[in-house]
Amino acid sequence: MIDNRNQFSDNFFDSGENVAERYASYDAERFYPAFNSMSKAIKRLIPCNKILDIGCAKGFFVDVLRKKGYDAYGTDISQYAVNQSPVDIKSFLSVCDLNSEVLPFSDSSFDLIICMGTLEYIENQSHALNEINRVLKSGGILLMTTLNSVPDGDELRKFAKTEEEWQTIFNKLDFRSNKVLATRVISKYVRKIILYDLGKALRHSKERNIKLIAAKLLFNTIAKYLLIEYLYNKQIKSGYLMLSYRKTEYGK
Repeated sequence: MIDNRNQFSDNFFDSGENVAERYASYDAERFYPAFNSMSKAIKRLIPCNKILDIGCAKGFFVDVLRKKGYDAYGTDISQYAVNQSPVDIKSFLSVCDLNSEVLPFSDSSFDLIICMGTLEYIENQSHALNEINRVLKSGGILLMTTLNSVPDGDELRKFAKTEEEWQTIFNKLDFRSNKVLATRVISKYVRKIILYDLGKALRHSKERNIKLIAAKLLFNTIAKYLLIEYLYNKQIKSGYLMLSYRKTEYGK
């Protein structure tokens, strides 16, 4: 089994490179508005109190959730990322490699588990899902995003699966799918990320082609939301999955 710990350090979260499988910079200004929007959707749609963010990176979502009054915790494979988290939430974060280690929580601890862009990095997904199943309460919800295929040249996200493959796996665990819930909650996050990335790309681009000039003009009007919707739909069609599963009373 691959030992990925050393791959998720500063070169992953703050590499300075615009490559698909890692972050040029894991910036608070990019993620806080997106996580704040998603937390509002959670409050409206999912009755819960205790939440676990698996693959929490620098803990920004945990920070947002705790400020909203949730009893939130996070775990990540990266010691570097946890070390970079806000000081006042460090005690609520832990380092755990879900390829082989167990989550540092007792059985049936959480009402909601969030797993954003994480499972496609994990080789031993069977172990990871057994741990998720163990710490999630009966009736609890798992929200996740993932890719449905491995991007060309991507050396880290090798374990992506299709939506149909995930459905088969979760059926065996007695988890029931609710894709509508996933879309209603996670789409808020995705659109905020697109808004930030598009604005940043347009501000820093030095190109002068007609399409780019038109995009910059539109971005300064209400029409920017048409651009965001176009890019959102394009991302979904490319294989970005937003999934939700509810643990039944039999999934013990």
